[in-house]
Amino acid sequence: MIAKIAGIVIALVVGAGVSSAQPAVVVSGNDEQLLKFARENLAAFNEPPIEDAVPDTYRLVWHPAHMNAAVISAYSRGGNSYLRISQTDGYGTYTVGKLKDVGEAEIANSQFERIATSFRALADLVPLGREPAVWPDGKARICLHSSSYALESRVGNEARIISRWCHPDFSRDFGIAEPLVFLAREKFPKQMMGVDPDFGPAPELLNDDSNE
Repeated sequence: MIAKIAGIVIALVVGAGVSSAQPAVVVSGNDEQLLKFARENLAAFNEPPIEDAVPDTYRLVWHPAHMNAAVISAYSRGGNSYLRISQTDGYGTYTVGKLKDVGEAEIANSQFERIATSFRALADLVPLGREPAVWPDGKARICLHSSSYALESRVGNEARIISRWCHPDFSRDFGIAEPLVFLAREKFPKQMMGVDPDFGPAPELLNDDSNE
C-alpha cells in the first residue's frame, strides 16, 4: 500500500509472510513513480529495499555522471560490522546496467560507528523533488543526466531515504556518505575506480583507532 501524506511517500508493506510492522519509508518527492524507480534500480544491483535490509544498515545508492553506478552499504549483524559494494556496468544516469561486481569485507565496529554517526544527520535533511531545482539565485536548473544519489538508513524498525539530484545542497548533503565512500575506496579499490576515481582515501576515516 502506498499513500501520500503531506508531500511524502509512505510505503507500508503488508502481505503473506511479511509483518505489518515493516518500517515506513520516507522518500524524497510525492510521486509513486519515484518509489517505483528506486525499487527497479535496486533490482539491478541485486540489493533489497532498505526496509528489508538488515538492521542496522546505512547505504548510498550512487549514480555518478559518466561512471558506473554502485550501492555501497555498511551493516551490523551478530556483533560484527561489514562493508559491501554492488557495482553495475551502467553509465551514469543514462542506464543502470547489469550487475558487474560485488565485494564484501568485515570492518571494525569503530569504523561502522563512524559511518552511523555521520548518517544520523539524514534525519535533518528535507525531501526534495527531482527537478527543476530552484537555486539561491532564484533560477531553476534542469539537469537531465547529472549525478544523483540516495542516502538510505534502516535503524531498528525505522527506514529513511533521501535523494538528491540537481540541488544547491547536492555536495553538502553527500558529505553524510563520505565515511562510507572513503572506506569503500580502501576496501574495494578496483570497483571504486570505476565508480569515482577522483575520490582519494582519507586516513583519519579509514584507520581503526580502537582497541578492539
